[in-house]
Amino acid sequence: EVYTFVIGSAGIDGHNTDAPGFARFLDRDAVFDPAGKIAMIFGAGGAARACALALARAGLAMVTVAARDPARAEGVAEALDGFATKVAATPFEASGRFDLVVNATPLGAAGEDLPLPELMEGTLVVDLLYRPTITPLQVAARHAGASAFGGLGLLLHQAALSFELWTGRQPPMSAMSAAALSELA
Repeated sequence: EVYTFVIGSAGIDGHNTDAPGFARFLDRDAVFDPAGKIAMIFGAGGAARACALALARAGLAMVTVAARDPARAEGVAEALDGFATKVAATPFEASGRFDLVVNATPLGAAGEDLPLPELMEGTLVVDLLYRPTITPLQVAARHAGASAFGGLGLLLHQAALSFELWTGRQPPMSAMSAAALSELA
């Protein structure tokens, strides 16, 4: 999927900033290095594939994809073809310990709970939702001593990458963040 178009002297180039935006978010905001780690991603759609791709590029050892239909995890496995990252599929449930847990579903937007794996200090939890600003997943993660982030950071890094592609300049991240927070308030 292409979301950002750049018109140049050679024509039109299309870009998708989802995976690189997630990678930047992990590096710059969450300060998380996926190399050699294991992750669980809830969902198997485009956002889940982008997150899995960013993680595989960074050397993730294994990702478990929790989906209502585990066969949909095949799309994630196809996106990671050629990477050393192992992909496992599970029904929409969670068990075990993971270094990273990502919610790439709409669950939580209306207060729904996800079936959570074991969360503890050292676990990073990322809920890609940015509305509400604090989700039940983030609350549960923090209660367990894990680090938790919402989806606003990813959204900002995706926008920043688009800005860079269009202008060739570094974006004003603090102004972008303030504007986004103001809009969400």
